[in-house]
Amino acid sequence: MKRIYSYIAALLMLSLMASQVHAKEPVTQSDISGSAKEKCVSSEQTNDKIEADLQRHLERMKSEDIAKGYLREEKTYAEEVSLVRGRLYHSTDKLIHDEKKTTLLSYPVGRKVPCKKSLKDIDSYTDTITRKGMTFRIPKGAELKMFYMLDNNIFIVYEIGDIWYSIQIIPLDVDHPDSKDIENKVLVDKEYNFYHTLQVYWRMWGIFDDLQNPTYSAVWNNGLPGMLVDSYNPDKKSNLLFAAYDGRYAVFNQLVYNPSTSPFTHEQLRNTIEYFDSNNNPEYKAKKHRLFPDERIIRIYEY
Repeated sequence: MKRIYSYIAALLMLSLMASQVHAKEPVTQSDISGSAKEKCVSSEQTNDKIEADLQRHLERMKSEDIAKGYLREEKTYAEEVSLVRGRLYHSTDKLIHDEKKTTLLSYPVGRKVPCKKSLKDIDSYTDTITRKGMTFRIPKGAELKMFYMLDNNIFIVYEIGDIWYSIQIIPLDVDHPDSKDIENKVLVDKEYNFYHTLQVYWRMWGIFDDLQNPTYSAVWNNGLPGMLVDSYNPDKKSNLLFAAYDGRYAVFNQLVYNPSTSPFTHEQLRNTIEYFDSNNNPEYKAKKHRLFPDERIIRIYEY
């Protein structure tokens, strides 16, 4: 199974290289109880207006497909709705963030206030690695299984027990963008469009997602924007995807594990994959950022 994950992750990197699309108060590291931290995972609220919009969007998609002479499986429509849900729930007050001094700040779907994450014990369950001027965390004791470079793209795999963790680093310079990055709306007004991340998740990893409705979170590390897709299954393989952008590189981190056999808690693995820092582009890091600078809502397989 780990070979399958590596193969699909490699396909993901190649597809991103080929098209690059379709491809407040300061937060501290202390004074946060374990129960408060758990709410970052389990507390999810819904918005009746957004849910009504999603229902109308579903009906519109089906009508469009019927007009084209076909109707997709319900599973496919569920994936489409989940994609748009992640987009809509993060298009209001969580769209822009300018807090520069946070260590890790996470907005799960529907929350109007952030989960202020305590990372005071993160060294006890993670190791630190640095690549291309960026800092990542990996599960403590994880062994390097693969390091692959192609055209300045980097693909790294770590494993420990049944945990499979990959890091993909893709050059995407906001100050010297490729024309296709602009044309395909990966970069919009010098901002990374995280809707692309949600599309990538469903194209490459949604086939492994039994939930069909993962939790999405906007994540901020010292002002750098990121997004987490969290598909948690207590008794079977669970999947975490984290994407971030530092003004020079787009980062895609993937972690697959089984909660019933893992020595790490889900919260610990979330903290691990969400942790990200970079000093590659201090000017970009200091700016306000929008997760979705493009207003378009594109279907999963639409180019």
